[in-house]
Amino acid sequence: AEPAAEPKSAGDATAGAPSPATPETQPDTAAQATPSTPAASVTPTAAAPTADPAPAAAPPAAASADTGDAKAHKDTAPTADSVAPPAAAAGQQLALLPPTLPDPEVHAPAEGAQTPDRPVVQTPAPGEKKLQLASLPMLHGDAPWIRNAVKLPPTPRNVAIAIIIDDMGIDQKRSKLAIGLPAPLTMSFIPYGYHLHALTAAARAAGHEIMLHVPMEPLDPEIDPGPHALRTTLSVAENRKRLDWDFSRLDGYVGLNNHMGSKFTAWKPGMEMVMDEVRKRGLLFVDSFTSNESVGFHLARADRLPSAARDIFIDHAINRAAIEHSLQELEHIARRRGYAVGIAHPHDLSREILAKWIPEAKARGVSFVPISYIVRREFKSG
Repeated sequence: AEPAAEPKSAGDATAGAPSPATPETQPDTAAQATPSTPAASVTPTAAAPTADPAPAAAPPAAASADTGDAKAHKDTAPTADSVAPPAAAAGQQLALLPPTLPDPEVHAPAEGAQTPDRPVVQTPAPGEKKLQLASLPMLHGDAPWIRNAVKLPPTPRNVAIAIIIDDMGIDQKRSKLAIGLPAPLTMSFIPYGYHLHALTAAARAAGHEIMLHVPMEPLDPEIDPGPHALRTTLSVAENRKRLDWDFSRLDGYVGLNNHMGSKFTAWKPGMEMVMDEVRKRGLLFVDSFTSNESVGFHLARADRLPSAARDIFIDHAINRAAIEHSLQELEHIARRRGYAVGIAHPHDLSREILAKWIPEAKARGVSFVPISYIVRREFKSG
């Protein structure tokens, strides 16, 4: 289907808009060792939302949310020097990961339960919203999106690029290899993944920032976004319970972006609930723009929440020419506007190209930054 008019990028009324909304894809599972108790089969408590059926194992595919077509692909195997090795601390964390054991069984939190380790940031009263941004709680240093951010040295960054690696935590081998990419990148972990605490610890030790990749309903009903996905067919209260469960699966993250969600992100009541949780928890929001009808970024900006929008899907088409062209476009946007946000996945070919391109782009004067840097820059500028 021909994409709708492209939405504008974060904080930029005239600069390049995100690339057209792209087909939503399910995470690669080919290299994932089958655990004895898959995370998709968690048993919720009585107060928990009904879990969706676990997605059936399938070969890697790029599925279209608009047409339902699936195009099989085979990742190109990386060469011996195509992936940068993790930092020593990260390598020690990854060495502790058993290859086949699942995470302990988890349950959705009871209704009304507070998620541990995430202090609630008080929402400003309606009359306070006209204050200067610097006076709002979301910019205070104890807000998790600032406290958990990767700290950068105070050097000029005229051309900044933030790259988010989505779908982390499902394919264990490729997730570990993605952590070895040159830092700082932003690693977005799916809440129903495996060994999340060990993987996120390794990613932080390697210098990467952490986000939560929240599964949301796509337009195509044949595509399964995974268990505990947010859905338009559920009540706002039920979706809030599911989001609570997602939040309980990780710690140390700065915010969230949507996994799939071409249908859910266009549903205003559901996205208003998501923005309410983002505000209360002191997080940032990144709209992946899997649909040009998404209201997420616009709601976040209207409510003056720390937020950003995806500019380019780097590996929408998994072939060398397409990925290299996407990276050229990403750098072009960053040079014209001062920053750009790209989303990639831990595919073998994507990692190989990124491992080579990032040092080359640095030599051309590009600064690679975590997503919190882009958000803070735009949030302060209003």
